[in-house]
Amino acid sequence: MTPLDRWLVRIEKAGIVLALSVMVGLSFLQVILRLFFSTSLLWADTFLRHLVLWAGLLGACVAASQGGHFAIDVLKKVLPGRLLRPLSALTNALAAAILFVLSRSAWSYFLDDLQTGSVLFSLGTLQVPSAWMTVIIPAGFILLAVHFTLRISSKEP
Repeated sequence: MTPLDRWLVRIEKAGIVLALSVMVGLSFLQVILRLFFSTSLLWADTFLRHLVLWAGLLGACVAASQGGHFAIDVLKKVLPGRLLRPLSALTNALAAAILFVLSRSAWSYFLDDLQTGSVLFSLGTLQVPSAWMTVIIPAGFILLAVHFTLRISSKEP
């Protein structure tokens, strides 16, 4: 793992911890409010759904950096050991290329969302733009592409 990879993983793990902490706390608050006060925070469910997206994409980034992402292991069992490293480099390069293409589309989606100024939810007089929460889509794809790119030259298959 390169120093850049380690640094990114540290930040991604902190983001996951923050997202999960907010998710647990806000979900618990929602249950208490509904159970004992017959009310809830109108914006909380929407916010929680978007936090799931953040936690999922950041988790995928950490998994990709550690080689724990989804992979087809059948070839690892039937191919000779000397072919595993080149095959791994090829699949990492293909994954990175596909993710860079996806990130361009996701970036266009984000810019469109930003341009329209759509509001995800309101907190009193504060209106939270949906672009603030959807920025994780292009950012997540770019981070995943970086992790796969860094794994191309990795010694581990």
